[in-house]
Amino acid sequence: MKIGILTYWVTKENYGQILQLFALYTFLKKNGHAPFVINYDGYGDKTLKKPFRYRLLNFLKNPIKLIFYLKALLKERKIQKKILAHDCGFSIFLQDYFLFSKKFSTLDELRQNPPEADAYICGSDMIWAENSKYHAFFLDFGKENVKKIAYASSFGTGKVSLDYKKRIKPLLDKFCFISTREKSGTDICFEMGFTNTMWVPDPTALLDCQDYLNLVSPDVDSKAHIFLYMLGHQTKIPYEEIYSYASEIKHKVVYCAVQGRNDSYPKSYLKIPEWIDQLSSAKCIVTNSFHGCMFSLIFKKDFIYVPLIGNDSGINERIYSLLNKLDLESRIWKGNVDLFDKKIDYSIVCKIFDSWRSESKCALLNALIGE
Repeated sequence: MKIGILTYWVTKENYGQILQLFALYTFLKKNGHAPFVINYDGYGDKTLKKPFRYRLLNFLKNPIKLIFYLKALLKERKIQKKILAHDCGFSIFLQDYFLFSKKFSTLDELRQNPPEADAYICGSDMIWAENSKYHAFFLDFGKENVKKIAYASSFGTGKVSLDYKKRIKPLLDKFCFISTREKSGTDICFEMGFTNTMWVPDPTALLDCQDYLNLVSPDVDSKAHIFLYMLGHQTKIPYEEIYSYASEIKHKVVYCAVQGRNDSYPKSYLKIPEWIDQLSSAKCIVTNSFHGCMFSLIFKKDFIYVPLIGNDSGINERIYSLLNKLDLESRIWKGNVDLFDKKIDYSIVCKIFDSWRSESKCALLNALIGE
């Protein structure tokens, strides 16, 4: 079956974003399908940008918004400068592992000349976030006979507005299978009348640890360490406790910081196989990243989740939903230094996780072949 995948993929440093696509793509190939990535970049869709005069009027009405806009602009410039200085090879990885459709710059282009496929799959990441303008991620294009499937799509938060639900319901009516990455996502869909929505783990769980280790050079021999992986979201990171613990057990800290995370601690700039290697060989992982937690589970690593704060706290739902499912809420950092020495009993966790993964894989494959 020819399957077009629509999701985020344009990042130059978000490892989870690329690896969730790699997992879904590879899983479909391993099961005899012919996947390809629909080459649409929502970030670059100029039709979604508000005219400058509109923004200017908005700023005049509310100068505080101008301050936030300028801060965001400055942060983005710093991110791009860092990416140019430290190329992590994401573009090469995309070229090596994925087949892409022709480029689509707008949703109208997708509608006018949609990619030929038997099925479209959208997911994962926060493609259905209410503040997203990316209408394309509801697969509002293509011929009537093309199956539309949502796999682990995420709203990114526990609630959305009534107006948003009214707008997206007609689009979701056209799907033959809907699954969400968070339990709250199934609740949101249920409120719209979709009673069969399935809660599934992130697509990265479609593969086993060895599938990822196959990306790593066999010559690599990494030493045990503390792996610190932090995104640029607002987070109160316990640097002193982390480095003190590492010193106490005579381990180094490998610190990978992305998406605007900026501080005085030394960083490692890793290509995707190197990132997998550092994570898989770590003694302990400390992260504020959803995918940092996901890969900790896949590789059965002890990990600590440092929650987001401030305006970003709403997207903690992604992690809390996952940890609640696996009875791992105790892995959330609350200043509890003894958490570094507490081990996760994976004999218990894997009974839940493996069963969940298996059910989700079967559901996805059945959705593809079902009438």
